[in-house]
Amino acid sequence: MPSRPGQRKSILSGPTLPVPVSPVFSWFDTWEVSSSAIETWQMAIPNDGMAYRLCNFNHAMIPTGWTISAIYLNDTIIWYQYEAWDQRWSPASERAPVFKFPDVLTVVLFHVYASYAVNHYWQMDFWREITRS
Repeated sequence: MPSRPGQRKSILSGPTLPVPVSPVFSWFDTWEVSSSAIETWQMAIPNDGMAYRLCNFNHAMIPTGWTISAIYLNDTIIWYQYEAWDQRWSPASERAPVFKFPDVLTVVLFHVYASYAVNHYWQMDFWREITRS
């Protein structure tokens, strides 16, 4: 309803996204390493009728140094970063990848130092959405 005479009715438009289910679903781990190595973690998306939309990925190393991370979806790389500081991937909601059963996600961390003991911390967060049939 217009608030003033002669004012046109406002229409709000924009991308339509499903309403996420609370709370945010998190997948995370730590890795203590003291020589060059590669570590992988895999998660099969559960058959629970939900879609998992990526909203955030973080990778930190303490003490800090060069961090290398990769994320695979069903053996295809979807994100890779090589940086001299902590990493963060927060895709815009309309471009965020969506994962559904039977997708398999793989997080790969690379430690490039031969004799540098560190702790790697990573976390991936998802909005869970009810899929429509």
